[in-house]
Amino acid sequence: MLSVKLIREVLNRRDPQGFIKLGAPADEYDLEARLIFTMIEHSEHRLLTKEMIHRIVFDVFVETFGLMIAGDKQSYSDVADDIYNHFMMKVGKRNGRN
Repeated sequence: MLSVKLIREVLNRRDPQGFIKLGAPADEYDLEARLIFTMIEHSEHRLLTKEMIHRIVFDVFVETFGLMIAGDKQSYSDVADDIYNHFMMKVGKRNGRN
C-alpha cells in the first residue's frame, strides 16, 4: 500500500540528490515524501500514469530545492517508476486484484 513511509523508503534508496550517500539522516526526504504522497492521494485522476507520477516527483523537488538543485527531470525516473509500481499495487488491491 502506498504511504508516506514507503515513498520515503523509495527516496532514501534512490537518493535522487545524493544526500543519503553523503551521510544525511534517514528523514532527509520526509518533506518531499509527504508532498508526493499528498499530491498522489489528492489527484483528480482515478488512475495516475507513470508520467503523471514522474511529473509530481519532479515538481516536488523543484518546489523544495529549486530548479538549479533539482536538476534534470530524467534523474527522477527511477523514483517515479518505484512509486508508480507501488501505486498500481494499491489500485489493484482496491479493485480486488492481487
